Amino acid sequence: MIGAARDGKIRVLFWATTFGADMASFARYLESHPGYSIMIAMKDPDTFRNEGIQRLLPITAPILDREKERLKSYMRILRFKPHVLVVDNHFPPIRFAKRLLVLWHGYGWRHDNMVREFEAVHHNITRIAGDGRVPNPNLIWQCYGPPDVDYRTRVSGFARENLRDLGFAQADDLVRPPVTREQLAPFYSMDILRRPTVLMGFTWHHGRLLSHWGEEREVLGRLISLADDLGINLLFRMHDSFRYPEQAHRELRELSRGRDNIMIKFKDSYPDNLGDILVSDIAVSDFSSLINRFYVTRRPSIHIFPDQPEDRVRKWRKLGSQGTVEEEVVDDVSGAWKFPPRWNGGLMVHSFGEFEEALRLALDRPDCCREPSERFIREGLTGVDGRTCERTERALRDLVNGRV
Repeated sequence: MIGAARDGKIRVLFWATTFGADMASFARYLESHPGYSIMIAMKDPDTFRNEGIQRLLPITAPILDREKERLKSYMRILRFKPHVLVVDNHFPPIRFAKRLLVLWHGYGWRHDNMVREFEAVHHNITRIAGDGRVPNPNLIWQCYGPPDVDYRTRVSGFARENLRDLGFAQADDLVRPPVTREQLAPFYSMDILRRPTVLMGFTWHHGRLLSHWGEEREVLGRLISLADDLGINLLFRMHDSFRYPEQAHRELRELSRGRDNIMIKFKDSYPDNLGDILVSDIAVSDFSSLINRFYVTRRPSIHIFPDQPEDRVRKWRKLGSQGTVEEEVVDDVSGAWKFPPRWNGGLMVHSFGEFEEALRLALDRPDCCREPSERFIREGLTGVDGRTCERTERALRDLVNGRV
């Protein structure tokens, strides 16, 4: 084994934008493996330590604050001397390890051209592990399934030799949930045991949430009234808070104030989404990558097309070069979508009326999306079989031992 520690263990550093989902599932798997020693660097570790999953299934490895305690954390990492760096979509400024495993943070429908829009991704990979556009023994990029492999080769510009079709690590915890809804219930302000819970998993690229259906406050009011009529919980699972306009924050706060069937969670305060998926009976999204994870449960999913005409997306938000949110109008749908929105594992709606009809159907027929979910899994996801972490661990070991 190349560069193994005296105890024979492979040392792995997780450097996370948001520590949760695949990063957390794979870290938990490696921590239980006798051949590994792990360390985690993230922003504001207390947000993860307070999560229900971490309280119930604690990762005991060191979790370092990579921002507030930067110097102290960097010194600990340098003493740790990791053999491999595992990242999602954020890269450290220092080359802590020369071998790199990328667990990209989602398998969404949004077009992401890393050769142009995400040029910094290629730059950072080259800085740490060498060029990913040519065969590179120091790099593995995890892919979710065959369409992802094709896209990362054809559009993202990676050499096929650097891609591994592994599936996604969190799928193991969705196939065989490690905790029950009853165990998770104390971590929610809603009654998730006696009321159906609808996971509202919105992306941030379209700006507001439902404004394409009318005035935002009015549409959200209709949504909350519908939830009251149906006797359901609404669990809003949002992206980072800074990505949404302040008016969206204000309206959500005002409309949900004093209600015991609404909970709002922003990713930068609640980094883990596993618990939210496990406690939810239905998922609703404007094509956030969260929803194709939900397909593994085979429960109903409702896809909100983010504009009325299918050949046009009015607003598309992205991060600029300085980390600021930029907004543009996109007329050509081919420039906005990586995969066609009709390729999904559930129901798709274009209006509030269609949404209400789909929601009532999902509540009445919990198996209504089983077949399309299974079809999407067959076509788009590799190995939803409870063994993805095992495959990923083998790939990581190959990386360390020079067998890529």
